[in-house]
Formats: sequence, C-alpha cells, structure tokens
Amino acid sequence: MLAGLASRASIVLPEVGGSIALGARFRSGVGVTGLGSLSVGVFPNGAFVIGTLAPALRFGDRSHFLLGLGPSVVAFSVTGGGSGSGVAGSLIAEGVFAVARAFALTIYSAIHVDASGVVFSLGAGFGFGAF
Repeated sequence: MLAGLASRASIVLPEVGGSIALGARFRSGVGVTGLGSLSVGVFPNGAFVIGTLAPALRFGDRSHFLLGLGPSVVAFSVTGGGSGSGVAGSLIAEGVFAVARAFALTIYSAIHVDASGVVFSLGAGFGFGAF
C-alpha cells in the first residue's frame, strides 16, 4: 500500500496505490522484474486512476532499488465535465528497504508523460513480500 501525492499543472493531489514486482535475479544483487502499479487519486471535482505495467531492473538483495520504463493507462472523470483516458509513457523508481523478516518500507516515484503533459507521483508505503 502506497500513499502519496500526484502533481499535474502545478496542482498537488492526494493518491493511494499499490505496487507489485515479480521477476528473477541474474546474479546476487542484479535482476529483472515486471513492475505493476495502480494509483487512485481525487481532486475537488473528480478522480483519476493510473495503472502501469513495466519491465524493470532490480539492484540489491533484500533492500533493493527498482527502475522501470513502460506504458501506463491514465483515466480520469470530472463531475459535470465528462471523462477520458489515454496511454502515457512512464518512468518508475522505487526503493524497498527491508525492516524485518518479511516487511519493508517503500519509497516510490514516477513520471507519466503523454501529449497533454506530465504527471509526477511521489509516495511512501509499508508492505511485505518474499524478497
């Protein structure tokens, strides 16, 4: 579970999301994963959803850093103003810091770019996994 902020056109919006990474290591400390994330946010007259599925490189063992690049689906709805969706290119950076046997703290950032502009997300969370 991630909680954070999304910013577009100098507007800062709260968001809640989650991410998952599955993959394999080439050798100790280096691997490749599939990184998936989903963020949901609200603004005064609507809401947005950003879903990303991207290949990523993993650096580190239990505590590690993920760097991914891939497509995102961005959808939004504005009360009284309609809705829309589109595809954006996304760059994701995620730091995962092991704090106990199967628990971790996560710092997440992403930049989503499409023809209409840029959305920047920054968040932190707590989760678990099989490292």
